[in-house]
Amino acid sequence: MFNLYLEGKMDIAKKQKFFAKECLDIYKRETTAFELLPKAIDVTHLLFYQNIPELAVKSISGYLQSGISKKYEFLIYGTTKYSDDSVREITFKTLQITQLNKKNWFIFFSNIPLLNKLSIQNHSHNIIGNKCLTYFLKYFFMIFKVTKMLMKYQNGTLRKYSYVSIDDITNGLSRKIPDCYQNIPSNLKYDISNLLCVKIFSENVISEHTIDREKMINQFNRLFDESKSKIFFGCYNYFLIYKNNSEMHQETDIHKLSYKTIINVYQIVFDDLQILEDGAKNLILLERSFCFKNFSYDFEFMYLFTLKNTKDSDYKFFILFSRDSRKFVFNYKWFMNRAYNDIITESSFYLAVFAHIKLYLIEFIEEENPRYFKIHRVKCSDFRIKIFDEEKISYLGDLMSINSFIDMLVFYPNF
Repeated sequence: MFNLYLEGKMDIAKKQKFFAKECLDIYKRETTAFELLPKAIDVTHLLFYQNIPELAVKSISGYLQSGISKKYEFLIYGTTKYSDDSVREITFKTLQITQLNKKNWFIFFSNIPLLNKLSIQNHSHNIIGNKCLTYFLKYFFMIFKVTKMLMKYQNGTLRKYSYVSIDDITNGLSRKIPDCYQNIPSNLKYDISNLLCVKIFSENVISEHTIDREKMINQFNRLFDESKSKIFFGCYNYFLIYKNNSEMHQETDIHKLSYKTIINVYQIVFDDLQILEDGAKNLILLERSFCFKNFSYDFEFMYLFTLKNTKDSDYKFFILFSRDSRKFVFNYKWFMNRAYNDIITESSFYLAVFAHIKLYLIEFIEEENPRYFKIHRVKCSDFRIKIFDEEKISYLGDLMSINSFIDMLVFYPNF
């Protein structure tokens, strides 16, 4: 630890409002996509060679027929190059399927020219049986193969990978998890020309309270058929989403805002393609190995404050924002956190940042005018912070404000 001292001052009320708004805005931006999602969601990322679609189609068809959901939307994602040379993602809404009963499906077609080539489409909708659904999916993936080639070699240049998304839209709500949280292993993202990629999103509740490797493997094998699914490589994710939002007025002049979102992810990865051919070109399915992972995304925002004026002796506030391994705390006389008792020596007025295993602590004291405050001491576990001047500090040789320092370590760590 090291200590540095310097005179500087800042406006307490302005900093309180700034950091409270910044933390809440970032929390909402990070978690809005999960607000309308159900508690439990399956996300399956599958790759298979386009010259052996038979088992793949039967496996996917079996999953759809398992009854997890009654309604799905099929979309094709890809990229295209515009006249200004920019490459942007494009989406084709192709069709929706609804399970009417255990044997029949209702198919509604979007207005996609390629789908008009299907011989079974005489109208904008059809009712088909389970066997016909499998037959239909086979030709759908043939169309996707052609569409992929057109997008991939547009203007003679290879494009970002394309894929089919099969999205559970029961009750009119999508179950799609944002791309940045799907945690697809990097070796499963490459767009190999002879591979097709499918992502499936479904609401699905696993009845067991404890989820482990064995349960995930059994669930995947049951839904996709253990023997047929061996022609895939990819990953199967199970998301459990916990949300808790509250606003309380504990007393007439004390308010508390509390928002918390925890996303637990259970994942099995099967990136070894367990399929070979014998001399007669017969498929040989080998024993499959799975890699199991369990991790979480944690977001929390808590804001406690009084409605007092900065000149009042009982004016105080506490702001907390955390995102996974990064945490920001701004405490003005609310309480002494026991976790910091061994390093905070003189005041309950401080700003603390946890960035992975590092702790950065900035203590403040008030000016004669209680509206303003100044930096009193900086403590951290290394020597990255060397000097500071007024409300600026030097971090790794870069001069920055307190706001910029928090942006870099907590709010926008990737920029």
